[in-house]
Amino acid sequence: MLVAEDDPANLVMMRAMFERLGCRVDTVTNGEDAARAALASRYTLVCMDVTMPGMAGDEAVRLIRCKERQALGGVVTPIIALSGHAHAEAREALFAAGVDDYITKPVRRETLEELLRRYIDLSA
Repeated sequence: MLVAEDDPANLVMMRAMFERLGCRVDTVTNGEDAARAALASRYTLVCMDVTMPGMAGDEAVRLIRCKERQALGGVVTPIIALSGHAHAEAREALFAAGVDDYITKPVRRETLEELLRRYIDLSA
């Protein structure tokens, strides 16, 4: 899976939580690298911070979705948005950009595990 997060502490925490759940994790720290990585490899899941330097998370998601439709004929990678913004307008904008789900920071391990179960098999 891919984690895109610009805050070093959050990135370490997210990586550790995913690895404890048995996931192999690649990381990037900005939207451009997130889009590039997501389009270069088939990840089982992408966790995308919304607010990053350069290309923001929602822009990266739009780019990924556009390229997936062109190259893969509609096959999409699940993308989970990570944000500190909990208001309805922010959530709606992210879903409009193409995210599959949304969690607010700080992320709790239990919340992450529940969300992951919706998209990938953690027992594999």
